[in-house]
Amino acid sequence: MFVRTKRRGERTYLQIVENRRVDGKIRQRTLMTLGRLDILQQTGAMDSLTVSMQRFSEKLGLLDAAGRIPVEGGVSARHCCLPASATCSSAWSWSS
Repeated sequence: MFVRTKRRGERTYLQIVENRRVDGKIRQRTLMTLGRLDILQQTGAMDSLTVSMQRFSEKLGLLDAAGRIPVEGGVSARHCCLPASATCSSAWSWSS
């Protein structure tokens, strides 16, 4: 699953997409269109969405706790919920 931009005429939209194998071939399926990229950026919705989704990423939560993720616009990324299994030693085992 990943996020991509899709141009339609003069506008660019942000979409969540997944790759699936169908009959031996990779097919992309749009799960959701989040909206126009310019409006998401102007309203700050893009930053809010990014910070909100970060809560579910163990790696980003640990990096943020270590002060390695820059956050712009005054939006706090300190609202991470880490599982009990997350330890400082596991942070050092990732490849950069």
